[in-house]
Parts: sequence; structure tokens; C-alpha cells
Amino acid sequence: MIDYSHLWNHFHPTTADDILWAQVKPMSYPYFLSFIRVLGIPYRLAFTILWIISSLIASTGLYYLAKHLQYFTSPKWSTLLYILIYSFFVFSPVGFDDTTAQRIYRESIIPPTVFLIFGLILILIHFSLEFHQFQHNKYIFLEIAIGILLGITLAFFWYIKESSIWLAPLIASGILIPLVIQFQSILSLFRSRIPLKIKTCKVIAILIVTATPISTFGAGAWMYNKVNEHYFGVPYGSIRTEGEIAGFFSRLYQIKSPERTSYTWIPWSVMQKAINASPTLKSQTKLINLMRNSSEFGIKNWRQTPPGSDMGVWVMLKYLQQAGLYKNQRDPQILFAKINSELDTANLQQSSGFTPTSLLPKKNIDQIIALKSSFHAIWDTSVLWQDFQLTNRENTICPIDTNANNCRILETSLSTVFPLSNDAAQSSQSF
Repeated sequence: MIDYSHLWNHFHPTTADDILWAQVKPMSYPYFLSFIRVLGIPYRLAFTILWIISSLIASTGLYYLAKHLQYFTSPKWSTLLYILIYSFFVFSPVGFDDTTAQRIYRESIIPPTVFLIFGLILILIHFSLEFHQFQHNKYIFLEIAIGILLGITLAFFWYIKESSIWLAPLIASGILIPLVIQFQSILSLFRSRIPLKIKTCKVIAILIVTATPISTFGAGAWMYNKVNEHYFGVPYGSIRTEGEIAGFFSRLYQIKSPERTSYTWIPWSVMQKAINASPTLKSQTKLINLMRNSSEFGIKNWRQTPPGSDMGVWVMLKYLQQAGLYKNQRDPQILFAKINSELDTANLQQSSGFTPTSLLPKKNIDQIIALKSSFHAIWDTSVLWQDFQLTNRENTICPIDTNANNCRILETSLSTVFPLSNDAAQSSQSF
């Protein structure tokens, strides 16, 4: 992520590894780092400002919702409610979680971005309800501005991680609820006795307001993909979840195999079926030999120790590089498009069960029920706040004896001075 944030180098890769890893992760967080670096704002300050602003917007959205529900009519109690809501967001437990918000990594920007989306959706609903009374024309431009900001935030969130689909229910409700309210406004307008010209103007205004967040999000996604297509030849946000290489793995995940487990998604028997079914893949003897014999990312080889979960994509990328098949981003996609076409023609036996996405293997009812311990763990930690280990985090110490260059890159990238140390044993874990 730090390397990605140096945009010129990222979009003009020179080494084989730079080319290989250029599109494995989406770019929202690196764009954020690059933006604050251009402004000269230290990372810690920028992150604090973002967290406070997102907490204010989320609090404002809930405050407006409480006002519409008329839970609090007294100004004194309304102010107290706002302070309490804001205090919860700004000191939210997720902000103190080491793996989520304390690391200098892309997960850290997810909570404030979700707060922003949540608050903007509620504010948009608030103004939709105000506009529903259709004498409040003064809100139209503010509502459009909020819709644009919501669309930009949605596009930013979508490209933080490959798994951003988890927020789809909130995003869908945030678009559908104002849409229903605006539809009711249109019906009310047609039943009213105001002049036809005014009715027409109000309907057009409602349609513009409704389309603003959706169109802004679509425009942001289009621009993001166009930038990648311009520099890399393919438009994908992440080649691990989009494009033909990801499509190859999504096909392997669905091929029936008794050897598949919750950890091993692609046992060697599945890969062998794909090799036998695709003449193009079968002709890549160097690639197949690497899979059979070469060690990458801690696996001995694909035959003896298949990669766990979705690590197969990472391992395959390294094998492609070593086989001389990944000299740019476009050619491997063309190669796997042909392989995927052959796999589709082969019509291999598919596993039964359910999966919310082709990027995950299917599970039957018994396997889904077997996940109950995981659901319990999520409930205990996320809802009941149990099973957390409280520790005093040491200051970040950069080991200059082994990572002097990385220390300088880190400080330059984040406009932040870190404590340095020559004691590798003391500083390696902190770094």
C-alpha cells in the first residue's frame, strides 16, 4: 500500500515484481495516502481529521432520524443525544482494534468511511422526507450536493478492498429508501392542484436528486477502471477478484471434489481436472511443472500442500512470473480467457450447495451449520465485545539496521517521523 501510494512509480512499473503486483489490490487507500502527502498533512493528523468528520456526519444522520421519529422534542435532550451519539462514534471500539484501525494499512480507513456512508445515507433520507412535503425547494441543491458526496464516498469505499460487497445491503437500502420517498413525492405532486409547469419542474428535480448518488458512484467506478486500463491495459480494480485469472479460479472453486475442505479450496485433483480439460493450459508445461514442484508462499508445492483458501491466486501469479508468462498485465488475461473458454466447453461436474459469490466454493447445509462457531465468535467480539486482549502498544520503532531505506520511504510517504533503533530484536515486530 505504501509503494502503491507513489503513483508515478505504481503506474510506470519497471521491475518484474512491480509489474506482477501492480493490480493485486485496489487503490483507494494509496490514493488517500498520496492525496494527504501532496497536501503536506501528516498521516496521523489526516487520519484523526477523517475520523472526527465521519463521526460528526454519522452523528448528524442519526440525530436527524431521531428528530423525524420525534423521540426527543426538547432542545436540551436533543443536544445531549447528539453529544452521546458523537461520543460513541469518535470513541468507537473498532478504532482501538489493532488489526482494524491501528495499523498503517487499508483496513484502518474502512471504519471512518463506513461511518461517512452511514451518515450521508441518513442525511439524504432526512432531506428526502423534507422534500417530500415539496414546499421545501431550498433543499434541492443541498440534497444534490449530499448525493454527489455519497456517490464519491461509495466509489472510494468500493475500491478499498476486494471484499467491499459486504456493505451492499446498507448501500442498497440507502439508495432504495430515498427512491421510495421520492416516488411518493411524485405521486403526491400528480394528485395536487398546483400548475402543470410547477409539477413538471418538481418531478425533474426529484429525478435528478434520486439519480445523483447512483450516477456519481458509477462515474467514479468508470474513472477508476479507465485509469487502470490506460496504464495497464486492463480495467480491473484487483486481478484477484476480477478478470480472467480470477474467473479461472472461480471455475475451479465450483468443480466437484471430495478432497475440498474449508481450508483447501483447490486440491491438486481439481487442478489436474482443469489441466486435462484445457489444451491451452496443458500445453504450458513449464507452468505445470512449477505447480507440481515449486515452493511459494510457504507451500511445498501444489500437489503435496495446496494453498489455503484464496492464496492459490497469489501462488499462481508467482508461477506465471517464473514461467515467463507475466511480462505485462494484459497477456495473462488473454491466456486465461482461452483457458476459461475451454473449461466451460468441457462442462466439468460441478459441486452442489450454495455460495453467495463464484469467488467462494459452494457449501451444503451441513457445512453452513458447521460454521456456527465462527458466527458465535463474531457475535461475541463484535456485539458483546468479548475475547479481546488488552495490551499497551509500543511506539512504532523503525529498525534502521535492516530496513534503513524502508524507514526513509515510510517517513516520506506518511510525512511522519518515526523513532529509530539499531536493535533489530526490539524493533522488528513493531516495524
